[in-house]
Amino acid sequence: MEKEHATLSQLSYKSLFRVLPGSFLVLSPDYIIVEASEHYLKTTQKADSAIIGRPLLEVIFENPASGHAKSREVLLHSLQHVVTHKTAHTIDVIRHDVQTASGTLEERYWTFSNVPVLGAQKEIAYILHEVRDITESIKKDQAAATAQHKLWLMTEATGGTVWEIDLLQQKIKWSESYKTVFGYADKDLETDLDKRNQHILPEDLPEVLAALDAVITNKQKVWSLKYRYRKADGTYTQVIDYGCVICNDQQDKPSRMIGSIVDAGSQQEYEKELLEINQRFQRIAMATNDVIWDWNLKDDSIWWNEGFKTLFGYAEEEIEDTAISWTNRIHPDDLQRVKSSIHQVIDSGETNWEDEYRFRCADGTYKLVHDRGYVIHDQQHTAKRMIGAMLDITEKRRIEQQLKESTAQTKQILESLPLMTWTALPSGDLNYYSQRWYDYTGSNFEQMQAWGWNKYIHADDIENTTELWLKSIGTGEPLLLENRFRSADGAYRWFLVRALPIRDSQGNITQWVGSHTDIEDHKQMLLALEDSNNKFRFLTESIPQLVWTATPDGVQDYYNQRWYDYTGITKQHAVHFNWADLLHPDDRARVTSRWEHSVKTGEYYEAEYRIQNTTSGSFRWFLVQAVPMRDDQDCITKWFGTCTDIEDHKLAEEELVEKNLELERINQDLDSFVYTASHDLKLPIINMAGIFEELVRDADFKDPDAPKLIELFSRSFKQLHTTIHDLGEVVRVQKSKARQLEWLNLQETTDDVLESVQDIIKDTGATIICDFSEMPSVPFSRSNLKSIIYNLITNALKYRAPDRAPNIELRSALKGNYIELQVKDNGLGLDLSRQQSKLFQMFKRFHNHVEGSGLGLYIVNRLLTNHKGYIHVESELNKGTTFSLYFKNNKA
Repeated sequence: MEKEHATLSQLSYKSLFRVLPGSFLVLSPDYIIVEASEHYLKTTQKADSAIIGRPLLEVIFENPASGHAKSREVLLHSLQHVVTHKTAHTIDVIRHDVQTASGTLEERYWTFSNVPVLGAQKEIAYILHEVRDITESIKKDQAAATAQHKLWLMTEATGGTVWEIDLLQQKIKWSESYKTVFGYADKDLETDLDKRNQHILPEDLPEVLAALDAVITNKQKVWSLKYRYRKADGTYTQVIDYGCVICNDQQDKPSRMIGSIVDAGSQQEYEKELLEINQRFQRIAMATNDVIWDWNLKDDSIWWNEGFKTLFGYAEEEIEDTAISWTNRIHPDDLQRVKSSIHQVIDSGETNWEDEYRFRCADGTYKLVHDRGYVIHDQQHTAKRMIGAMLDITEKRRIEQQLKESTAQTKQILESLPLMTWTALPSGDLNYYSQRWYDYTGSNFEQMQAWGWNKYIHADDIENTTELWLKSIGTGEPLLLENRFRSADGAYRWFLVRALPIRDSQGNITQWVGSHTDIEDHKQMLLALEDSNNKFRFLTESIPQLVWTATPDGVQDYYNQRWYDYTGITKQHAVHFNWADLLHPDDRARVTSRWEHSVKTGEYYEAEYRIQNTTSGSFRWFLVQAVPMRDDQDCITKWFGTCTDIEDHKLAEEELVEKNLELERINQDLDSFVYTASHDLKLPIINMAGIFEELVRDADFKDPDAPKLIELFSRSFKQLHTTIHDLGEVVRVQKSKARQLEWLNLQETTDDVLESVQDIIKDTGATIICDFSEMPSVPFSRSNLKSIIYNLITNALKYRAPDRAPNIELRSALKGNYIELQVKDNGLGLDLSRQQSKLFQMFKRFHNHVEGSGLGLYIVNRLLTNHKGYIHVESELNKGTTFSLYFKNNKA
């Protein structure tokens, strides 16, 4: 469904582009035509299939006969400018003739505009090529210039003086007859308006300036004045000045005045010159683009300039010579209103009239015109004549309507956005706020006038906000800042403020569009993060370790001060520093390989290596550890590491290794001594026991205490023999490390032991329970496992409670990386609070009512620890003891 929606959206944009009211092309970065608007195809008289996919420069046809055969070269230069600088470029006027369907060439003039469309990586994705047909405007300018030149020559021929005023530059230019009529020099032909005004009689000057100001203010087209003007010899002469206002086509703003001035001399000459001025006025009227009319209110006759035929398409014979030519062509719905308004001005003695209405063309269509008129009164203040001009504003109103609709659509879009949006004039005055703005601030449009928005900004943000906004207004640069705005409930929230300028085709800013995005939660998160970072840095500077962090790809991006202090590296140097350069050469390959492995797999990092102090050149051992921090998707976002100084530990460790080696040598010597002693003493003891038995059997003892002494002596021989045997067993246990381990069945091994002690079991009435179902076997040597089980079972039988039969339970279980063998009895028990520390020492016994050497538990513990196991004891007096033996699980 999303794919379908995207396709429909693309088709909508393409369709929208095709029906744009302007002539547009979409070009690829290498100037291939990708798309064309229908207006372009119609204007250039080209078919869609004839240009799509072709280079633009191949589509451009040059007319060698026109003398303007460089349009391709100029266009190529413009396109290259756009691609190189990634900025818009405009060609104001260029001649490019269009080939009609009949094959003839039609003279055309154009304005080309090329605008880059940038992609996500700021590359040129497309070029928007706009074409505007300005042929009509150029030809009108050419015609006006020709007419003006002819008028200039004709006025000169009749003895009048023609002038032209540039209202924007406040300059006036006189014709050559100015020197003849008024006696001035060449240098006076072009001068400032102020200097012209200095030649007008001071008494007449205020009235002249007021009249001209009224003409411009009321947007009149023609006017006439009578005043006294100073000649070069200092004398004043009566003059009649007749002029026409010429406006800027686009803005309908007066930009120039053109007219003639005549030295009247006398009333008779005045009337004569007035007639000539009227004739000149008609000629002047021919030079303007407007429809000029002169209505004689006495006889209702009306005169139209050529603009009437040009604009409305009428032939000369179709135009009546009375006011009917005007009233009959006004739209019926507008006629009564227009007639009422114009007659109100005439009848009331006013001079200025204007109105807008629809006027019928020769083809039956209507144009919307803006009509202005000026009423001329005679000496009795009776209206005798009305002069005016009609301006075609059809296109202007259409554009205004489009702009209005576009503005309404833009506001609708702005209202639909989940943001506080606004627009502003080029001056920076905001002229629109979205409803979200009013909802948030609790304000209205009236309260927002005159930069009222700054009343809602936090006091600490006003100065910076105002400064940046004024800078953007002055430079046209986009606005981007963060500040706090007060809500209707008085609370402040952080906003991201953006504003972009909207420009016309000439690059002038027409308005600003801005938005406020609520970033309060994001800001608070950043503030919390900053606080967290500060706490982290405080912590890293407080602990006695070198602390560092790294990016997910393993690049170190932070060291605490202790790291700089130890290594002697400066913060500036650390920016481009490779940490591996500080490692001891013997450690470098191993350490970097291990770090790369952790970065790749995300495994916990730990290594011991030497780091150099660059100041002294010495190395110290460090334990380096690092853990990754992960996000909700289990992706690594950061590595945090520490370097702990273990130099002293390393030295102590080396010393401990040497001492352990020495102790191991001593133990080996002791084991050899004990083994030799037990072996060498065993035979003499056996011989002595045999001799003593022979002596007792053959000798006759008279002493009554002899049997008692013989029993004591026999017991001592037996105890000495047992001790020597147990010492040999201890030596055997010490040497059992090297034996190969095998997986032994616990039940079978236990059965072998029980068979060897079955007489004791029978005599004591003991019960033996075995449950090895969870872990049937353990990895151990066979003889050692038998020894362990034998010692624990015989101990349970020897140290049984006198008032109950022995009950012994053997069970196995898996405990993590160990196999647990539990031997539990109900015997006499032990006082672990007093005896725990001596429990596994040699020759330690805790019950003396039975015989024993005190080596059994020592042997059990030593056999387990030799193979990385351990033993745990729980016991209670008169209740029993539980031995939990833990064998290392070699399969783990």
